[in-house]
Amino acid sequence: MVLEIKARDVLARTGSWKGASGPEVRLPLLLRTLPSISRGELDEGDEAILTVTGPGPGPDGVLVVRDLGSTLRPVHRDGGDGKDWAHLVIPAEDPLPPSLADDLDSIAPTTVSEDGLVEVVHAAASRVADEPPPPGSVQWVVMASAASLVGRPPRFIDAVMRTRERAGPGRLLYLPGVATPRNLALLSYLGVDVVDDVQCHLEAARGRRIRPELGHVHRPDAGTDGDLVARNLSTMREEVALVREVVEHEALRELVEVRVRSEPWQVAALRSVDRQHRSRLLPYCPVHRDAPLFALSRESLERIEVTSWVETLMERYEPPANTRVLVLLPCSARKPYGNSRTHRRIAEALSSVPNRATVHEVILTSPLGAVPRELERTYPAAHYDIPVSGDWFPDEVERMRTLVEHIRTTGTYDAVISHMGPGLSFLEEDGSVSRSRTEGEGALDHGALDQLASLVSQAASDALRTSYRERQREDLASLARFQFGRDVAKALLEGGQVAGRPPGLRLKGPDGDQRAMVVPARGRLSLTLSGAELVAAAGHHRVWMDDFELRGDLFAVGVIDADPLVRPGDEAVVVRGDLVMGVGVARMGTPEMLAANRGTAVAMRHHRGGGREGEGEREGEGGGGNS
Repeated sequence: MVLEIKARDVLARTGSWKGASGPEVRLPLLLRTLPSISRGELDEGDEAILTVTGPGPGPDGVLVVRDLGSTLRPVHRDGGDGKDWAHLVIPAEDPLPPSLADDLDSIAPTTVSEDGLVEVVHAAASRVADEPPPPGSVQWVVMASAASLVGRPPRFIDAVMRTRERAGPGRLLYLPGVATPRNLALLSYLGVDVVDDVQCHLEAARGRRIRPELGHVHRPDAGTDGDLVARNLSTMREEVALVREVVEHEALRELVEVRVRSEPWQVAALRSVDRQHRSRLLPYCPVHRDAPLFALSRESLERIEVTSWVETLMERYEPPANTRVLVLLPCSARKPYGNSRTHRRIAEALSSVPNRATVHEVILTSPLGAVPRELERTYPAAHYDIPVSGDWFPDEVERMRTLVEHIRTTGTYDAVISHMGPGLSFLEEDGSVSRSRTEGEGALDHGALDQLASLVSQAASDALRTSYRERQREDLASLARFQFGRDVAKALLEGGQVAGRPPGLRLKGPDGDQRAMVVPARGRLSLTLSGAELVAAAGHHRVWMDDFELRGDLFAVGVIDADPLVRPGDEAVVVRGDLVMGVGVARMGTPEMLAANRGTAVAMRHHRGGGREGEGEREGEGGGGNS
């Protein structure tokens, strides 16, 4: 089997798959259902057939999948097992209704085909969790009774996520009889690789034309059932092509939030996966991406990139140690905020503030809640965009309140000054917070800016003096805690000195060797070998390679283990035994590194004993190499 991943977007992926026999097919894969190989016509671009009978080989260049049915779906036997004309065979299974999944113990929750290539899983049965992993030969995992769970969002999501986890990154997941142009984006977001056109035929039989926009509007079309099937299939193919495109542009979530509004159960399903299955999404969620993040709906508040930001702030973030004046500022459309007209005007107003290094600026915004100034270049703070209406939803206000409370609690502030507009009662009703804007004043009104400068100047003058260079070191330490956690940040900063100018600060050791630098385009620390040694010694971000000479990037086939918290985009320290062999950027999260046999696991920046060690002052993405 060859599974070649071209692009990833959390659990969704595009690429190609080729089994032991049959042609290479693209992902996501659409199966055309035909009564037999000899009946029904394929259209240009069709790559796979799902059928029950032969006879004879399928068309050249088309994958043939045979479904052996079940006791409720009897299949006409042609005297053989189908191996002579089918590339994959879905084994016959005993039906297990989801409502009785945990009661009928006599029915096995999993069934494997005779050739060991396909496993059928009754994911609605909780005892699936007690089953041993699929045999190593299994290439496809099929979720049985998937269609019967549609419309029951929590159970559907639990079953799909349980099956996706069972399949692992190295196998394809197929949901029979579920996909439509309306829900394909959601299915792909859940990690479904293979779908079929069953619903296209069923809707055509009802006289309905499927459209992706609205599930409750079914426009009867003139024409025969065959015409409707053709139109529904055409729409399905267009949606498959669109899903592939948006995954490759890292924009699937935006499409999902549009498409789920076609059916209420999809909205509930998306909310369920966001709130109940974060731990399953997080290992596949990149810590950085170049694509924008459009937060256009209430569901955007719960998407994994946003909740990961909030949880990391709550778990790891501590404000710069010597700051004594907290200033709360509004966000801006342009990112990073410091490049916007609004924040340049605010910076000009505060330019004459004495003891400026003691002032800590935090931007309040949705959906992220709060963005400390020293993290404004970090994803997704520098990449999101939102519709601005002037009003806040209660859950947006609550997120801001929670994060401001955390920042105030972990900081050592003597004064808190708000330059925010109306609508944030937790600030307006707090007597310890000074406000620089009166009712009706804008953030850039002269009176508001003058009042802000006056309040900040008075508070900073009364605070303990902090040097500019010491503040830079504290900002870098704050970023290191956010990126790596407290233990690693402490190890990196111990005895370290800061050089350079923001935003490209560099961290050096006592002997002058560079440990890390801030890459402005990513807003994250990029490690040298010296820094990698410290991170590995702290027990984090390690990827163990097999016993070979590493030249170029580290491929997944050469990975034997990895720390559990490595995510795509993370700094990854490559070790062999206890020896650090290099450092680079993870292209996969830990689960995929350990399961994949192809693809780049770590794009190397530096290698021990040569390689790119001299390139420590830029973000090396790594080139092709051998492993």
